[in-house]
Amino acid sequence: MQTTPPISPVEEPPYLGLEDDVPLASTSSTFDDQIASDIAALDNLECSEDDTVRPTPLSHCSDHVSCEDLLEFSKDTKGKERGVNSDEVRIMTKIFGAKISPEQCVSILNAVDWNIHRGIKLTRLEMLLEDNHCDVSDRSGQVSALESAAWDVVKAATMLISN
Repeated sequence: MQTTPPISPVEEPPYLGLEDDVPLASTSSTFDDQIASDIAALDNLECSEDDTVRPTPLSHCSDHVSCEDLLEFSKDTKGKERGVNSDEVRIMTKIFGAKISPEQCVSILNAVDWNIHRGIKLTRLEMLLEDNHCDVSDRSGQVSALESAAWDVVKAATMLISN
């Protein structure tokens, strides 16, 4: 005959230094009342003048950047004004590597009004056409094919190669 060991009472976990507090389960107050009393107890905490944290004014921070600075930075790195030194050209040269020069990137971006996504698609289309020994000199025709194909490179390439 097997005997089962006696069931021992479950020990409550320690209350992390809050042993004076009564657990919620043993009180008749609701959870909301407990939260309200805990928040009220925060008001009674004493702190010295040294304990308060005061924010420093932005003018005293060494890493402060104004909105004007950010706007000036965005003008310095984006778009037609910067040409081969723009972010768009850097992105395209990282994607395509040595297959495309920064000057070619600028030319392609000019054809798509400096929309980087469309510039990448136009570049891919031109590369597909070159691989298939097609004429890539008609960039406006390539942009038109991409527009009619909803900027799907493969569909536009199929349309241009079949013509």
